[in-house]
Amino acid sequence: AVQTPAPAGNEWVDRVQRMLQITGRRHGHALVLGAACEQLVEELIRQSDLRLLVIESDATRAETLRRRWDAAGWYGSRVAVLAGNDSLGSLPAYFAELIVWQPLAGERTQFSSEQLAVLFRCLRPYGGAACISLPAAAVSLFQETVRAAALEGAELVQHPGMVCLSRPGGLAGATNYTVPWQASRDDRVSSPLGVLWYDDDVGFFKRSPPPMFV
Repeated sequence: AVQTPAPAGNEWVDRVQRMLQITGRRHGHALVLGAACEQLVEELIRQSDLRLLVIESDATRAETLRRRWDAAGWYGSRVAVLAGNDSLGSLPAYFAELIVWQPLAGERTQFSSEQLAVLFRCLRPYGGAACISLPAAAVSLFQETVRAAALEGAELVQHPGMVCLSRPGGLAGATNYTVPWQASRDDRVSSPLGVLWYDDDVGFFKRSPPPMFV
């Protein structure tokens, strides 16, 4: 039988609502780093249409979460869990509309510039956003880390209790291809080409596109 978890308390309801309002990300794929509080993940499921990928460092807790969300009827369709922090580096680029990190009390609240670059790589262009809960005292150090990482096209905005690192524009050198049968002026794409990730939600991808010359 499906065992849906009880709704979260007002703290998590309000926090997730504010996060979604700030970012405007309610559809697509989201990445949650560590399930510090399963209520956060469950409120994201309730308040949005996002499909969540949770990375949990502890394998035992990861299995517990899988069973909890499978019993709720969410596992596989709305949420999946990967065990181990090393999983982050293997994720495809540009797939996440939203990234969320809510550290546990007492947990280290900083990334290295290298870790931040790996995280930023996952963000989708044109509006992908990472919401990171930070105490006010840790914000200035995080800002320095963002500058040191030299993240192309990054925008950092501080909000009460969190910072939002986003990729509001396109990738450098990329251009919109709008005229079939003509060469593209895109400087970003080059061979060899491959599939970053695939989702069949958008119907027009089912039609054969006209030839494009890059």
